[in-house]
Amino acid sequence: MMNLKDARVTSMFDFHRAFGLLINGFIWWYITRTAMDKMLSDVGARENQLLITWAVYYIAVVSFGVLGALLAEKTARIKLLKLWIIVGTVVSCLPIFVGSFPSESIFFTALLFGGSFGFGMPSCLAYFGDSVVIEKRGSKAGVVFLSTNLVAACLMVTLQMFNSSLIAIAIIGTVWRSLGLTVFVGVTSE
Repeated sequence: MMNLKDARVTSMFDFHRAFGLLINGFIWWYITRTAMDKMLSDVGARENQLLITWAVYYIAVVSFGVLGALLAEKTARIKLLKLWIIVGTVVSCLPIFVGSFPSESIFFTALLFGGSFGFGMPSCLAYFGDSVVIEKRGSKAGVVFLSTNLVAACLMVTLQMFNSSLIAIAIIGTVWRSLGLTVFVGVTSE
């Protein structure tokens, strides 16, 4: 039987895991948006193509978010979160290949980026909510928000300073997203 002290330690590990997942997910979101901006810039997208691309992206985020929430009711959370990170890692490689396709492939990439972000985020946010006591959710979420934006700002400035190519952004996105799996080291099930 677990005593209160053990429960707090488990909760602290869960919080750090959820914190890492959220930071990883939101930074990855910034990276994918940067990749899409670069793709659209490289193909010389017109205003209507920009509008359609971002509409596809955000519709995919919302649609797959609903799908992910429904799927979360039937799937173990850790399995779903691992799948979310693996899919995100694979999708992060897409910009490497988009350069050889017509500009219409950007719509497909926007669908995959948005979908791969959206479907795991409900479970990730629920995991965070379950790992933090109600009284501290606001302050802990504030720390996540601050940390995400500080890291994202540094990353985006670095990418701009080096005038990063689409391939470099894709490699950074792939490596960053795959690092999300490290939060599950030693976790077998939930």
